[in-house]
Amino acid sequence: MSFLNKNIKNRTVYCKDNLDVLYGINTACVDLIYLDPPFNKKKVFTAPIGSSAEGAEFSDIFREKDVKEEWVQTIKEDQPKLYSFLNSVKEVEGRSSYNFCYLAYISIRLLEMHRVLKDTGSIYLHCDPTMSHYLKIVLDCVFGETNFRNEIVW
Repeated sequence: MSFLNKNIKNRTVYCKDNLDVLYGINTACVDLIYLDPPFNKKKVFTAPIGSSAEGAEFSDIFREKDVKEEWVQTIKEDQPKLYSFLNSVKEVEGRSSYNFCYLAYISIRLLEMHRVLKDTGSIYLHCDPTMSHYLKIVLDCVFGETNFRNEIVW
């Protein structure tokens, strides 16, 4: 499916899992990506009473069942250094490592973002200290360590 077939217009914001959207975007046509992924807090969040999202829940828990084998295979074939890093995380923490599962979940999305981002484009990744140290390594594997520009702490 092409970028135009998905009717994705300039300045479009998506507030959902972005993987299916990314699959439908042409290569190297995006200027800016702001990513606010789950933080791997290992708990379930519920929208507060009285909010417009009252009753909605979001699980920030990642398990083996959340990782598709096709993602791991793609990472293995296309990004051997990233695959090695992810396996190192799994080796340290065990086969059902929450951190491995989270990083595999995020990594496949970052690979698609790399594909759709223009050479002159930028990606802003919002994360707290829960996983930011791991995510910096993943970003180095995907985008190259020389492409890191700065960190904003607030």
